[in-house]
Amino acid sequence: MIAKLDRPAIGRGAVVAAIVGLIGGLLGRTVGSDSSLVYLLVIIILGGMGTGGYLAGRAQRDTALSAGGIAALLASGALQVLNIIYAAIRGTLSFASLVTVVFTVLVCGSVGVIGGYVA
Repeated sequence: MIAKLDRPAIGRGAVVAAIVGLIGGLLGRTVGSDSSLVYLLVIIILGGMGTGGYLAGRAQRDTALSAGGIAALLASGALQVLNIIYAAIRGTLSFASLVTVVFTVLVCGSVGVIGGYVA
């Protein structure tokens, strides 16, 4: 039997993950790619995805892994859509950046699953 997912809990987790990810992403844009702080910001962003996964999974122990992954995927997907729009406006959108977007969403979803596991 497949249990139903708690959509409000997933939404709360996704919002927390998106807020942390947005703050980290904006700070990353102001710091620049040649700074060592970028690595710290990546850890903060992934921590936010894990926290969102934890919050989504904590409310539903039987489907915590799925809920955590979905919350992080939603947050990361939304942030990456904004990233694509920003790159398109700047004229820097390329195939390589689209591959990076897919990789980033998958990594963030995986970290969300880990957050759900911790819950």
